[in-house]
Amino acid sequence: PNGDMSSWSTKIMKTLAGTDLNVAYPNAADAEGFWDSGNNGTTSGLCTEDKDNSCAKLESANAFITVASGNLFTGSFTMEGLVGTAAFGQKYTYTARPSALKLRYSMEALGKVDFGGEKLKEGDADVATVFVCIVDWKDRHNVLSGMSFDPTVTVPSGMWNPATMEGLDKNNEKVIAYGVYDITAKTDGFVDLTIPLNFYDVEAAAPQGNYTLVISCSCSKYGDYLNGCSDNVMYVDDFQWVY
Repeated sequence: PNGDMSSWSTKIMKTLAGTDLNVAYPNAADAEGFWDSGNNGTTSGLCTEDKDNSCAKLESANAFITVASGNLFTGSFTMEGLVGTAAFGQKYTYTARPSALKLRYSMEALGKVDFGGEKLKEGDADVATVFVCIVDWKDRHNVLSGMSFDPTVTVPSGMWNPATMEGLDKNNEKVIAYGVYDITAKTDGFVDLTIPLNFYDVEAAAPQGNYTLVISCSCSKYGDYLNGCSDNVMYVDDFQWVY
């Protein structure tokens, strides 16, 4: 749904002052939510519609004393104070076994890390990323990121790696296939990208009923760790399966 990024609406997020703010939402107004982003009441421009190219524009931002990475993913996003929860996973009905995910992207700006930390230090070259997973999960997988002053809330937490299965629990440990592509350089406009799927289980039947699909695009691969360049800009469009 909305793989061509042509249908947009808005949803309400709370500002730190508790007021309502309409932010861009990559789904039609009358459609069930499939895509989401980290847009929130503080940094509301992380994922917006580029009407000129009919695509999604992902743009990182300097958020107070840290970086907020531009992002788009299948699932849902909520915000509590300065802590955002990205719930990865969407229900999707497969009609055949895909061999790859194809899309178009443009990396307009990809700079040096200005917010260093656990994964990248300040001055390192930043890396953007796109990944896809076919999964069979009972629940969505939550990733928490941001800043918390509550000792009972650990941030960042929930990060996971489909290539190693690190970070997954019993409710969302089954990954049938995955593909990852890291972007290390700017592009001259849009380019086609095909991400081959690596199958853990080539005999697995198409998952039915559970959360079955994860697609994630991020201007900074380690944005969950608040690591990256706050000037990165990326455009994505035309998501489709290759059979």
